[in-house]
Amino acid sequence: MDHQDAAPNVAWGAVSGASGRWRVRPGIDPVGYEGPSRQGVSMIARRLLASVLTIGSFVLFALPVAADSLTILSPIDFADREQVRDAVEAECELQTKVPAYIKAYAEKRASVTLAPDAKGARGRVLRVEIAEVRESGRAGPKALTIEGELVENGRVIGTIRARRTSVGGPLVGFRGQCGILHRCAKALGKDVARWLEAPAMGVELMN
Repeated sequence: MDHQDAAPNVAWGAVSGASGRWRVRPGIDPVGYEGPSRQGVSMIARRLLASVLTIGSFVLFALPVAADSLTILSPIDFADREQVRDAVEAECELQTKVPAYIKAYAEKRASVTLAPDAKGARGRVLRVEIAEVRESGRAGPKALTIEGELVENGRVIGTIRARRTSVGGPLVGFRGQCGILHRCAKALGKDVARWLEAPAMGVELMN
């Protein structure tokens, strides 16, 4: 009777790794794969979590820091309407020009909103008024003085009084009274925006 080779009666063993579990027979290459072990799954999960946290931290620090919020009340008012000529008040629009110039310069460093009042305002609130308007003839030198206070959480954290004077520049003959006052308003807008970077109490910028 022919004898056929019988399969060797050998015991099966197993080798575990982080990525899975191989079934092996002694002296023979691995013949089967049973998938990752619990220990391997746990190790992979920890590595994935560490990678996600590392990427998340990089993205967080790479993003720009959100700018501070600032609300500028507009239009502003005159401290003493009686000393302002009706023509200047009606034609020059200083009550909206001044806060608009402040916003134009301040929003380079902050998120700025113009609003008629402070209801629902987030962050800091800037209140400004026109303290004085000086004129010297239609095309003569003009001076504009403003006062402002910066409020945060209901507390005044800074006050400023600033004045700018202008003779109109090289185009004085074409500017007229409003054009010269607008030059003053623009310069004051830059002054106030610079002060907002480090607000303090009792600051005076009298040009």
